[in-house]
Amino acid sequence: MRRLRARPSLAALLAAPLAGLGCAEDPPPPTIECTELACDSGFDLWLTSTDNVTTFFAGRYDIMIEFGDRGVDGEVDIECTIDGPQQGSCDPPQWEIPSAEGITITTQFGIPPAQAAIDVPAIQLHFEGRSEAPAGDNVFGPEMFEIEIDRDTRKVGENSYTPTYERDEAPRGDPDCGFCDSRVLEILRLNP
Repeated sequence: MRRLRARPSLAALLAAPLAGLGCAEDPPPPTIECTELACDSGFDLWLTSTDNVTTFFAGRYDIMIEFGDRGVDGEVDIECTIDGPQQGSCDPPQWEIPSAEGITITTQFGIPPAQAAIDVPAIQLHFEGRSEAPAGDNVFGPEMFEIEIDRDTRKVGENSYTPTYERDEAPRGDPDCGFCDSRVLEILRLNP
């Protein structure tokens, strides 16, 4: 009686020599685990009156902001209407030239938080940028900008800012998770 021997398949015969040549599948790259730590970053600018006792003058406030040298890195207009001592609102920013840095701006009017440096109503502007990191987001504020504020077509304030931020390169455990710049606060007191 003849014994049958199992023959290896053609695929097995071809795979055996290739495995010895390093053609086997490479192991997957290690996964990066980022913590869920929030990044409190950006630049806050609070526009308030020159006298801490008084409140905002009612009227229409036109805020013009240019990023970079003469707006080449972005230009935006914001309109706020102040109706009374603690009543007002701001329209969403209208970008004339989109921000080259990826900066976004949020606005509101009211009393700043309790831990704030001022306790009178203010137009609060928050500038924040985000860019993609290999496993997360970089969070930062603008490098440089100029601002001009008119109330009912009369200039009541202007300034330029070049903030200095402290950068945490790995706030979420790994540099690939993105960096986080510190948050900077400035107050601009407007003329009556």
